[in-house]
Amino acid sequence: MVALVQTAVSLPVLLLGVPAGALADLIDRRRLLLATQGLMLAAAAALAVLTWTGGVTPAALLGLTFALGVGTALNGPAWQAVQPELVPAAEFPQAVTLGGASMNLSRAIGPALAGVIIAATGPGLVFLLNAVSFLALIGALAAWRPKP
Repeated sequence: MVALVQTAVSLPVLLLGVPAGALADLIDRRRLLLATQGLMLAAAAALAVLTWTGGVTPAALLGLTFALGVGTALNGPAWQAVQPELVPAAEFPQAVTLGGASMNLSRAIGPALAGVIIAATGPGLVFLLNAVSFLALIGALAAWRPKP
């Protein structure tokens, strides 16, 4: 069952990687990003509610983890494609480096921080904080108006 969690996260990237890239080229990227962030928000919020109510089952965990993976798979190409619109060309190499460093830092610190929170309060708060993090990005995307 533990191995299936990693499969549920990774399988959508394998299945949707190429179609997600084509989709990011065909439709409004801002709307696609808003939709994928909304999907991931809904999945994370559902995990938080199910965890707090004691209703999380292995099937629910795998299904919602798969939904998070689908959101990630569809989000990636669109996010990569909008970065040149967000950062001036002269600063783009530094922005890419900073983005990579922040991703690696979050991979190192995130699980440790989550472990401390889980030990102190239980896993429900971690899922809730994850859901809230999507709200911040949805707000930023909603306020962003790309150039035509």
